Amino acid sequence: MGLVDKIRIHVRGIGAGDRLRDRAAIAVLVALRLLTPLWSLLDRIHLRPPSPLGLVGRYQIRAGVNRWEVGGVEGAAYLFPGTELGTAYREIEAELGAGGGCIDVGASFGWYTVRWARLLGSRGRVLALEPDPRHYPSLLHNVTLNQLPNVVALLCAAGDHDGPLELFTPAFGLTTFDSSAVHHDGAAIKVQMRTVDNLCDELSFTDVRMVKVDVEGFEPEVIRGMKRLLERDHPIVIFEAWTLGALDACRAEIPSSYRIRQLNEWDYVAESHGSAP
Repeated sequence: MGLVDKIRIHVRGIGAGDRLRDRAAIAVLVALRLLTPLWSLLDRIHLRPPSPLGLVGRYQIRAGVNRWEVGGVEGAAYLFPGTELGTAYREIEAELGAGGGCIDVGASFGWYTVRWARLLGSRGRVLALEPDPRHYPSLLHNVTLNQLPNVVALLCAAGDHDGPLELFTPAFGLTTFDSSAVHHDGAAIKVQMRTVDNLCDELSFTDVRMVKVDVEGFEPEVIRGMKRLLERDHPIVIFEAWTLGALDACRAEIPSSYRIRQLNEWDYVAESHGSAP
């Protein structure tokens, strides 16, 4: 996709703003993103000024009855209502009609957490995990903003063991990744890592129907840490894989009773043939 096409997509995202002031804030963010080449140039001479996106405070987006409030530095949240970022899983979300539990690994500001908690209502719960201190306050706020008592949101990463983890936060203009345990250009912070299996045991989180894993390259480690859950509840697993090598690494951690199909360019769905209806 060329630069002009990317700009057009971002400009269309202005309409996602809930109020006039939100649309104005998004318009400023879109304009500031044009500074990306300048920030890349400054990095070459070893200068790293703060992200210009910090000049914009918080703004709200809306999709139907759901609302989200995010900070300017949290990324292009305004793209979610009108692009595949926010609509890629609609086909699978129909599975939530029967209730049960969902786990959102890499919940960010809570786009899917809010959607799924609303769909489940009193019939189920959502466990949302987000390690990035930029996103976690927005996740908590958006759960409260939408009055969703069926969400448990935790400030932690998911992986294949419990312990500390080094998380790399993105630097403006230098990477397309969000925060990731896979090294990229950005500041490193220490966060707590838990396995999904241990969290489910501690929280008595059962009857899990769906798990989403979007953690910027750390997906195999997350899946390795939820093998008991996969064998017990046979949930649908949505995961991201940017390369064939990443896909093979995830496939190696998923039980043989599962079949994997491609959902879109980067996302895959693993469904157990041994699961109960």
